Amino acid sequence: MHLALLVLALQLRTAALAPPPRAPARDGATADSARDLRRARSEQASFERTRRSYLPWESGALDRCDVRVGRFCWWYDDYEPTLPPESGEVAKRRARLLALLDTLARRHPGDDWLAGMRVYYRVEAGEPAAADSAALACGGTAWWCHALAGYAAQGGGDAERADSAFDAALREMPESVRCAWSDIHTLLPGDLRGRYEELPCSARDAVERRYWMLGRPRLAAPVNGWRVEFLARQVQGWLAERSLTPQGLGGGDDASELLLRYGWPVRWSGVQR
Repeated sequence: MHLALLVLALQLRTAALAPPPRAPARDGATADSARDLRRARSEQASFERTRRSYLPWESGALDRCDVRVGRFCWWYDDYEPTLPPESGEVAKRRARLLALLDTLARRHPGDDWLAGMRVYYRVEAGEPAAADSAALACGGTAWWCHALAGYAAQGGGDAERADSAFDAALREMPESVRCAWSDIHTLLPGDLRGRYEELPCSARDAVERRYWMLGRPRLAAPVNGWRVEFLARQVQGWLAERSLTPQGLGGGDDASELLLRYGWPVRWSGVQR
């Protein structure tokens, strides 16, 4: 897969993640849980701020824009950028964050956000076996745990296992969630996109099946790798909406569309203006 460069015209400034509203504690256990989750989110935000401070700089090509998606500009290059290795300090801070997330997840095994972060950062760190183990330890919402297993498998290059896990997640989802995760309107062109969006969820299945059949990258492959990748991006989107990201920007329809159409960046850099 070619690497697409996302130019976000980042101005590296500190981005703060607002803590969740403080809920009145009904008992000691509830207070401890709220305090632990606030700490986890604070440490995750701190890690991403640290990552931003260690980003390599590039001159960038701010006048290039193949596609404009809301606040974002995207362009395609058919070669990989020559970025330096990740800072050792970032790797150390990620390891510290994961250690904390592991500790808190043992106390709160049913928390979906903790489970997702434990898998996400291990995939990012290139630790597929550890990501698999973290996904298997998920004790939260059943469909979300299946989706994390699919995400970990996809991150480790096992598309068949990922496909099976994502199918299990879709079967377990409430109808409204399944409709949102199956929604392909961002991938459709022009008039077809408009007609698709006008359909009720129950009437979209035929269009989706046809899209995935025609868009299958390798007909001889046992599973549709593009569909598996799309669902992995849905996992990333769920987490990005609930966490501080390296961009330091808020979510929104444009961020979601950029992710689903072009994927999540595998490397980050700052752009000198």
